[in-house]
Amino acid sequence: MSSSVPQSGPAGEVAPPVEAGTWIIEELSQAVTPLATGSRLALAYQTPEGIRWLATSPHCPCSQGHVPMPCWLNPQPGRPCPATLPVTSESGLGGTLVLCGSGASTLAPAYQRIIEHVIRRLELENDKDLLQEELSISWECLEAVYDITANLRTLENAQ
Repeated sequence: MSSSVPQSGPAGEVAPPVEAGTWIIEELSQAVTPLATGSRLALAYQTPEGIRWLATSPHCPCSQGHVPMPCWLNPQPGRPCPATLPVTSESGLGGTLVLCGSGASTLAPAYQRIIEHVIRRLELENDKDLLQEELSISWECLEAVYDITANLRTLENAQ
């Protein structure tokens, strides 16, 4: 099975920027990398732009850059397939979080819940920012109406 998805090196090496989706990677990294490290799982985030390793594991040679293509894109007989978890947001941004190592399938539901919570929090923050921007525009409009009304009263009083 081949793929045109470019691969970055092991954890710590930065993949090509994912531009609009960078915030997803950074937030997921903060939320799940410590858990992956503690549970000895390799953790990768894949988008059409590339693969970024968030955590390495001695149990996953892919994460250490010893193989040309990650195991989930090139399954090998006798090797368990890693757990892949979709990461999507309302805006359509996202990718796939890959867990590789012993216990990955057991921990996959917990990681999926963490992913859902991180994405939901980011969406709520975005909604909050949009509402604050809308409120600011409304205040500016209200201030303009107030200025016009005050100017009209001044003109009426002058006559």
